[in-house]
Amino acid sequence: MLGYRYDPYKDFLFVPDKNDSQKIFTFDIQRDKTDWHSMNGGGFLFNTTIDAEANTISGYYVLIMRDGLRLYELDEMNLDSFRNRGYAGKEISKFQFKDVYAEHHIKIIANSDTVSLWDGGDIVIDNAELPNIHGNGYGPITSHASHCCSQRSYFTFANITMQTIKGEKLLNILDNYNFESDNSRYVISLSDTPIEDLDDEEVQKNVAQKIVDKKITFIGLGDEDSTEQYQSIAQLIPDNASFYEYTDKTAVNTIKNNIIDTEEAKRIPDADAVIATDLAITGELPDGSSFVQQYDELHEGETLSFVVPIDLDDLTSGIDAILLKNIRLDYTDENNIARVKTLDKITLPVIGSEGKITNQVTTDKEAYYEYEDVKIFDRIHNNSDIRAAKGLTNVITITDPEGNVITEYTKTLSEIMTKSYVEVSEIWNVADQPEGQYTIISNVYDGDVLVSESQAVIEVMHHELPQYELTGYLNTSGKLFKADENIDITRYIENIGRYDIENGKINIRIIDAAHEKVVYEREEVIDLSIGENNTDSFSVVPANDFTSRGGKEYLITYEVTTENGQTIELPGDGFMLDGFDFSFMGDDVLFSMNDDASIKGIQMNGWLMNVYGSMHSNSNVEANCSIITVEGDCSSVSGAQFNTWQTLLENDPITSEFIEFPDVLSVIKSRLEETILSIENGWTSENENEFRIYGNSVVADSDIFSSKSLIIDPSNCFASSSDEGILICSEKDITIRSTDVDIKGIIYAPNGTVRIESNNFNIHGRIIAKNIIFQGSIFNGETFDGDLNLFN
Repeated sequence: MLGYRYDPYKDFLFVPDKNDSQKIFTFDIQRDKTDWHSMNGGGFLFNTTIDAEANTISGYYVLIMRDGLRLYELDEMNLDSFRNRGYAGKEISKFQFKDVYAEHHIKIIANSDTVSLWDGGDIVIDNAELPNIHGNGYGPITSHASHCCSQRSYFTFANITMQTIKGEKLLNILDNYNFESDNSRYVISLSDTPIEDLDDEEVQKNVAQKIVDKKITFIGLGDEDSTEQYQSIAQLIPDNASFYEYTDKTAVNTIKNNIIDTEEAKRIPDADAVIATDLAITGELPDGSSFVQQYDELHEGETLSFVVPIDLDDLTSGIDAILLKNIRLDYTDENNIARVKTLDKITLPVIGSEGKITNQVTTDKEAYYEYEDVKIFDRIHNNSDIRAAKGLTNVITITDPEGNVITEYTKTLSEIMTKSYVEVSEIWNVADQPEGQYTIISNVYDGDVLVSESQAVIEVMHHELPQYELTGYLNTSGKLFKADENIDITRYIENIGRYDIENGKINIRIIDAAHEKVVYEREEVIDLSIGENNTDSFSVVPANDFTSRGGKEYLITYEVTTENGQTIELPGDGFMLDGFDFSFMGDDVLFSMNDDASIKGIQMNGWLMNVYGSMHSNSNVEANCSIITVEGDCSSVSGAQFNTWQTLLENDPITSEFIEFPDVLSVIKSRLEETILSIENGWTSENENEFRIYGNSVVADSDIFSSKSLIIDPSNCFASSSDEGILICSEKDITIRSTDVDIKGIIYAPNGTVRIESNNFNIHGRIIAKNIIFQGSIFNGETFDGDLNLFN
């Protein structure tokens, strides 16, 4: 499917279908290698219908786009507007998607109300809910972007297949099947594909609860695609569920025999059969006295009960408990063998007819719209005038109109004094729950015993959300920029829909394409009546405004989010960066940023100073040495002073204007690698003020960076090993103190002083700092081609 130019067409192959059962689509898709300014994305339509009379399209589609994969809904959208203009519909969700230029094998499982999508073996969309039911049609789609150049962009589709699955769903059986027997209920599930009704942990718990509540024995028979789901159910409810594999040839007979054995075990006990005689139960009461209960015999299926002699007058229901110790049961079994069973203790909660603990749960209002917060309040009272209540637990449960548990909050209550209360509050967001009545149940427990219960009912309603339609564009003032240049950006937007936009948000993002990272973001509030348009311009300087600068290609996205959450994507733009512009540096070996004339920007103290290039100071220059050679310009703002025996300058000293050096540090420090050093007989140390390197000799195998003062102090030699050169950088001062120094690279301290103490100092590169001081014998410095690229 090839792209176009100005008109942002959508190409799609639509296949109508009347079958409303689950569909499985598989296909291969690959984007061409051009950039994204001419292409929005490629993907697949599903659950879609076209009304030829009304000329509308409704349904869903997914698009692989430059920054991920997006799921859209079309709700009676004009077919011509969708096909021939830039209207995308309502964005439901955005998902991460790896390497959008690679070839992808996509699998989509679409039900009427959910969709899942796999990229190879990775799940991208995991059972996402679809808010409305539209249709059953499907087909591939590409969405092009409006542009004015000759670029043509396309997606390639191959090996498109569609499968459909019919049959009763597991949840439908559990909810609606009329079992003839209350005692023997079996559900056997046969599936060679993943089961929709068991696709996540919460759904599995819901299914397991229904199996237990309806006293069903669940048996799963499947293969590798359904094994994990069946095993999860069996682990949740091992007494009610089991799993067998198709590959086990004995599975069918095993299932049959297990069912027969289970039914045989359900025979009715013989009430006349005596299983124990001469029973005696003894134990110790809370006051230390003993109790004894005796029985002549115990029949099969019979339960014995007895009364513990305790005075309940001073005990409070829901607060107190009775502790029985050293419990012992002596009896003779049916084989006339004497038996003994013991128990260290039993804790019995006091449950009175008139509870002393009460509670009342309420909400801040009675009705809510989707995505509103429900504020829940529960007040738990201790009505006792005898003692405080300790160790109570409050459980707040929210259920949907069918009684299914949505969420649950559990909290241990603090001690409640007599005739007092505590308050509990929770906030639950309605999100996109269906309309209907929801119940909030608050239970108070003393251990495992329920001592108080309260309920509140709320109504969930849905807004009718308007669909907005916008058009617009975004342009940059060029396509190739230096990092310290202004990039002028102009945007245009027009409301061509049927609704005014109030409190909308324009979001413009600049994305580092290589690292898929947002480096700049701008947000504006927009109010736009029907037919109105709006234009605005702004500028960015990458060196100052970007959070990081790791790549060369940058994309600009342009989106509008309406007050109701609808996101509309408008055409963006892109550009390339070509690093900082250091043309002003020329062949400066030394560059001082200090602009205070009272402080020497560059001081050269020694015997022989050789600068095989130029040097510049934003204040002044002073040389105190026998011989100084400068084979380029010596420029300064406040003058130069040479206290030397021999001064060899290629050009007379130049009085210069102030030269501003860009803020390179804020850009490069985030990407400086870990320092790698080779140290002979030495070590490093660090405190809150400085980072220090000691040794006989030190070789830098990488860049060196410190946010503190950096001191490099080897006694014999300091050198660098990289052929490309290194950066030695500090946010404060840099001191290099060594007999011999041989460095290839840049020494950079924009906020501090670089101080060199060496008998024989050689640098192939540059020294750039606020102040530069050399104290030693011999100084040799010269630039090399591309040295400033270390910054870029």
